[in-house]
Amino acid sequence: MTVNSKFEDFYLIRPALLPFICFGSGFLFLYQTWTTEKKFLTLALCLFAFGAILLYLNFKSVFRITVDKTKITKISFINGKTQFIPYSDIQESKLEHIQGMRNKAGNITLGYYHCVFKLKNGEVLILSPLQFKNYKEIVKAISVNRSIS
Repeated sequence: MTVNSKFEDFYLIRPALLPFICFGSGFLFLYQTWTTEKKFLTLALCLFAFGAILLYLNFKSVFRITVDKTKITKISFINGKTQFIPYSDIQESKLEHIQGMRNKAGNITLGYYHCVFKLKNGEVLILSPLQFKNYKEIVKAISVNRSIS
């Protein structure tokens, strides 16, 4: 049984929001520089550079997952780099609770659990329901295939 990950509806918007605000502000300052004074040119260029760096850093951690009977395939969103993780490389798996928001009246949200896989090479693979629509299906497929192999 092969399971392919599906991104949450607005998951890809979150890492792109702040860089696009930087790009938009940079365009506004560039337009201001073009029409009136030249003093905003440095600020516009800095905003473009900052936006590009943020865009790269935010999307560097975004990946797709494919789970099959022998391995987990992790595919980077930015460069398409593929990493194969055999089930024998998983040392430990555990669920971690992410605390929800609170105020003086009590809990606003209850929080959620995400699954953490510690690998033999020291890397950590974190699967979150905020990232994938079919999070439960992915985690179940990994645990079933891991118990078989």
